Amino acid sequence: MKRKAVRRIVLFFTFLIALFGCEQVEYFDNQEHIIEAGNYSGLFIFTEHGIVSQGNVYFTFTSDSYTCTPEIEFLPPGGGGKYEILNEKIILKDLIGHRANFNWSLILNGEFLFIRKDEKIFLIQKDKKRDRLRYIELNKQN
Repeated sequence: MKRKAVRRIVLFFTFLIALFGCEQVEYFDNQEHIIEAGNYSGLFIFTEHGIVSQGNVYFTFTSDSYTCTPEIEFLPPGGGGKYEILNEKIILKDLIGHRANFNWSLILNGEFLFIRKDEKIFLIQKDKKRDRLRYIELNKQN
């Protein structure tokens, strides 16, 4: 049963990437390389070696910085720092000191695929070498 759930999640991610990947050229031709400052909430999914963990997450973005607060402790770890958007990628630089009592691979750091669709933001990071996937889907709060 667990394998079926993992397969469904992988198929879901594949579908999302294919769906938004087809629109990427048009999307980035419109120069929508920004995140509107404000509060966002959504879903964080972390897959490592076929094991899936997920929880709700809250972000606050300014013009060049972010903070992240999880609903479930360490899923992902609370953090924050600077970010930079380069075309279809966002680079998160976590600048928060973290305690050593959790899986540090959950820290949101590094390069993510960045997709903005109306009021939604998607961040996707694949690490084939370590068999990891981070997926974040955020909705702008009014």
